Amino acid sequence: MTATSREKLADLRRDYLASCTASMPISGLICWAALSVTAMIMEAQLPYFTPFVAAALPLPLALFIDRITEAPGLRRDASNTPITRLFMQFITVTGLLIPFAPLAAIEARDPVLLMLRIAIFSGLVWVPHGWGGR
Repeated sequence: MTATSREKLADLRRDYLASCTASMPISGLICWAALSVTAMIMEAQLPYFTPFVAAALPLPLALFIDRITEAPGLRRDASNTPITRLFMQFITVTGLLIPFAPLAAIEARDPVLLMLRIAIFSGLVWVPHGWGGR
């Protein structure tokens, strides 16, 4: 790795950090904690679609948090950052992998796999954020 490529990577990281907020991790924590508490209370009566809701809700909740805190959030000009584009691509990959979660749970005849696989797929989204994070 040359000095110029390190400089460029440092610039990309700085641009990414300037345009990102902590709303996505916070909203993910809120959604998955709510799912955990709900699963402990409802146990076997928990509807099977609930993990899908917990996986899908962090993005709109993050946009709402950004709006009420007046944070920059996801802006059109922030999408020019390669790390932001990679983050959004990982969200797309997760969306494409999610249908395999119920198929695996049905094949294994174990509904616990549904929640586990959705949680793992949702965790994949944060890999680029970790690369660009502090």
